[in-house]
Amino acid sequence: MKVVLDIETIQPPKEEWAALAGVDLAAHDDLLEAGEAARQEKEFERAAFDGTFSRIVCIGAIAFSDDMAPQQAIAWYGGQEKELLRQFWDWISRHRPSLFITHNGLGFDLPFLKKRSIIHQVKPAMEINLAKFRTEPVYDTLAVCACYSKMTFKEPLKSSEVLSNKQVFEAPG
Repeated sequence: MKVVLDIETIQPPKEEWAALAGVDLAAHDDLLEAGEAARQEKEFERAAFDGTFSRIVCIGAIAFSDDMAPQQAIAWYGGQEKELLRQFWDWISRHRPSLFITHNGLGFDLPFLKKRSIIHQVKPAMEINLAKFRTEPVYDTLAVCACYSKMTFKEPLKSSEVLSNKQVFEAPG
């Protein structure tokens, strides 16, 4: 079985982030603290992508047979993150996918799932190898399109780079 996987996350309120990060929030309206407040704002923005602070609110999966025939679409969502993770890993343990198809799964979704599972003491049903430069057991469309280079939102892929990479047009598996 092959699974297309995606997660959606939310950032905690700034006060909760500050408490978790051990930061005393600086006042924006105080000239002496304005520089520190600006630095904290940047740290808070970066924390949006960090599983230490942000939470999963939805996990979506589409299951395919090995010959890519659609089997099932499922989503776990809501405010009880521990329960979402438990239900997701339970589903994974029953289906044991051989391939995870993601977009930035190597850089975000799968490490985030693992970190949040550790925080909630929910044991992952299987160890998913996050090694780069391969397309199994994780076929990461972003990594393949970027030829496994480090890419950020500020550095979009040029169409000529996508067109020069033949793997983009090949179906996984």
